[in-house]
Amino acid sequence: ATPHVGVHRYTFDANERPRLMIYASSHLSTDGETDESEITIVPGAGEVEGRCRLFDDFTQRQGGLRAYFVAQFDPPFSEWGTWRKDAYDAGSTHDQAQARNESLGAQLGYARSGQRQAITVKVGLSYVSIANARENLLAEAPAGTGFDAVKARATQTWEATLGRAEISGGTADQKEIFYTA
Repeated sequence: ATPHVGVHRYTFDANERPRLMIYASSHLSTDGETDESEITIVPGAGEVEGRCRLFDDFTQRQGGLRAYFVAQFDPPFSEWGTWRKDAYDAGSTHDQAQARNESLGAQLGYARSGQRQAITVKVGLSYVSIANARENLLAEAPAGTGFDAVKARATQTWEATLGRAEISGGTADQKEIFYTA
């Protein structure tokens, strides 16, 4: 990860047919809700972009928090569609959900290759706009920057930050808790 980009690598066995799902109206909070979800698939660019408004204990008071994303896929997907609630629309490239907690997302597919297949997904995030999410993606994980390079840079950043503090005393378990917190 970088400050505004997550890079994923999914590996599929030779006998698997690769499929990825993006849940645009998802949230990590157990008591959270979403609305104003939107997803757009851009097949020619191998991208998916979207947004939603998140509500939880903290953001509820401010009318929710809008989150935007742009995801780029390498290699590009060969099949796509959107879903809302329980309805899947194969080949659809755009959908919106206005109701609270209405599920919305995209399903992307790849042909079987007959060999182990790795798919890299770069996801730029923003609380400003889709355009800003794209700018973050291009600035922090530009074209040609692979998963391993982003991982190595994240490890260096983590070590440099963690190296600012050195503790003494305590048990080995306590040190592990401190350094991994």
